[in-house]
Amino acid sequence: METSYNTILAISNKKIVAVFILIGTFGLTYYFGSSLDSELAPLDDRSDLSLRMTGPVYEYMDNYMQSQMVMDSIPEINGILSVTSPGFSGPGASNTGFKKS
Repeated sequence: METSYNTILAISNKKIVAVFILIGTFGLTYYFGSSLDSELAPLDDRSDLSLRMTGPVYEYMDNYMQSQMVMDSIPEINGILSVTSPGFSGPGASNTGFKKS
């Protein structure tokens, strides 16, 4: 095991090997990245918008959720569900909230 480790160390100490590994990594990343579809989301999921937020205390979080009207400016949204302190993560999670269109 020591001999194989020493062999790997001897190879990795050569800068030219590191350059070839780096070029190969970038080449493979480009190859696999260019072969992916440009839109990975299914058509059914493209119109869904969700926001998850966390604040220090419940009062701050409730005011923040009421003031966040980011989704109201989008004309395609028919309705918004806004929940402060949903309790998904057990008791004491009063500083969380989510909005979903």
